Amino acid sequence: MGLDSVVPRSGREAGDAPLVSGNSVKGVTKVVALRSGFVGLSPDGTVGWVTKGQGGLIPPHLNTRKFAELVANNHAAVAITQDGCAETWGRPDRGGSVGQPITDVVHIYPTPVAFVALLAKGGVRVWGHPTRGGTIPPELESRLTEVQTVTANGHAVAAVVGPCREVVAWGDSEFGGNAPPGLIRTQSVVQTRGAFAALSTAGQLTVWGHADYGGRLPKTVQKQIKQAGGVLKIYAGRVSMVAVLRNESVVMWGDGQCMVAADIPLGCRQIQSFQDSFVAVTKEGTVVQWVNRPVGATCPPFPAVKKIWATPAAVVAEATDGRIWAWTGRSRNLLEQLTELTAPVVQVCSTPCSFGALDQSGNAVFRGQQRGADIPRDLNALGRVRSIQSSNSAYVVVLETGYTYTWRVAQ
Repeated sequence: MGLDSVVPRSGREAGDAPLVSGNSVKGVTKVVALRSGFVGLSPDGTVGWVTKGQGGLIPPHLNTRKFAELVANNHAAVAITQDGCAETWGRPDRGGSVGQPITDVVHIYPTPVAFVALLAKGGVRVWGHPTRGGTIPPELESRLTEVQTVTANGHAVAAVVGPCREVVAWGDSEFGGNAPPGLIRTQSVVQTRGAFAALSTAGQLTVWGHADYGGRLPKTVQKQIKQAGGVLKIYAGRVSMVAVLRNESVVMWGDGQCMVAADIPLGCRQIQSFQDSFVAVTKEGTVVQWVNRPVGATCPPFPAVKKIWATPAAVVAEATDGRIWAWTGRSRNLLEQLTELTAPVVQVCSTPCSFGALDQSGNAVFRGQQRGADIPRDLNALGRVRSIQSSNSAYVVVLETGYTYTWRVAQ
């Protein structure tokens, strides 16, 4: 069953029949999110809107095409056929127009404003915003072979390439589009909104980009790294970065801050960005949270934490006793037990002001952070949930029955 009978297709705006809480479509096997809507892929390979997004109209010539994969950024979408041909639509300067046809696509990396396609012969094609990653400088084209990973921050793109795992970057140089030379044997690359950090297999840390976004290492952090003998892992949030050093201490920099987190217990794991802070689990299973100082480092009302999920709106924690908790602020004064869920949690997603969580049994729960957020609390009466996903202002839930329910939330 294709999507033609259940969602608006080409020739009219997808918003002519908006899907809100309680309405559904059936026959969607995959859904990808744009900023304010979702595109679905049906079992027979056709594509269509599940809810209207910022990608505009789906071109009429795609009605008869069959696709195997869907990829999207905030403003555009790409559908890929089984033999590697790519079709795009959406805002042209954000990836909705590719120019010359693309064939032999192996994988596509979306960035907030562009796309990077890896080709079967080892080459790369990019398109989208011309100065924020959608155009590769001619001098870099020959170096972009054997691409292994791609990381983007909305202004620039950094790729790890070749057998030496060299870092190559392009885009806005102020925000990381010009990587320092000689970055090889790269273990990982992370990004904030305006900078990058690369960690080598030898534990050497290199940062570049805008200083306010972590693109410059303070001298105090450099000193701590040297004393510890290098870096084990790196993490990034919206404007700050965190490194776990070889002595298991933690340092943070960016957003005009520099923090040697002496008060944070050694051996933090599962470090994740949450709003303007970071949250982590200690060796003992307690939760610690910090921005420029530790916040609420004492254990919340559950004995120990097995896993955490940090989203822009909330942190969800699975305790070792099976209970699921969530909180929406640094002080955890909005702590709540999610009694609708049982461990293990398999998926968490969010909008800026609300969040959703799904457990292995197919139970889903959604919570709103502000008055007027239309979050249905009786969704589980519809049946087992297969997956949940969010855009900037909406949710989509795929049930085991194949039905897909969507609704928007207040902004």
